[in-house]
Amino acid sequence: MKKKLFSLCMFACVLVAFTACKDDKNEPTTDIAAEAAGTYAGKMDVNVSVAGQNIMSVFDLPQQVYVSKSGTNALKLEIRNFSLGEALNIGTITLDPCAMSESGNGYDFTANQTLTLQGIGDCPTNLTGNIDKRGNIYLDINVTATVGGMPQSITVEFGGSKS
Repeated sequence: MKKKLFSLCMFACVLVAFTACKDDKNEPTTDIAAEAAGTYAGKMDVNVSVAGQNIMSVFDLPQQVYVSKSGTNALKLEIRNFSLGEALNIGTITLDPCAMSESGNGYDFTANQTLTLQGIGDCPTNLTGNIDKRGNIYLDINVTATVGGMPQSITVEFGGSKS
């Protein structure tokens, strides 16, 4: 009888232990790409260098950046109708996908892609960016191109806020 009682008590303890270990967290999952999506208006600085020499700089150029969800934890980033007057008319720059992750102050995202730019051709492109919890976006884009046999570097910095 004592063995049966002991076995029953052990069974009850094991059952309670497994029931107590169940993860009851019902935390909502955040779709960070959908949360970051939107239109961001701000100012852009552009520097163009040829063979290491700065040949053109434009500061505080008004611009909009369009961010949309591309997939799970991924963004599509567009700069539409990008130009620096008659000197440089590239058209729409699209980086898709941009891998993103949560950071302490919002969301970080990156992309390393080869873009085909109007009038220039295929260009290795590197993007790093952040969208903070207040809806501000910060971008650094580095484009490497070869035009007329000359290596060129285009550096773009953008800061803006969700509109």
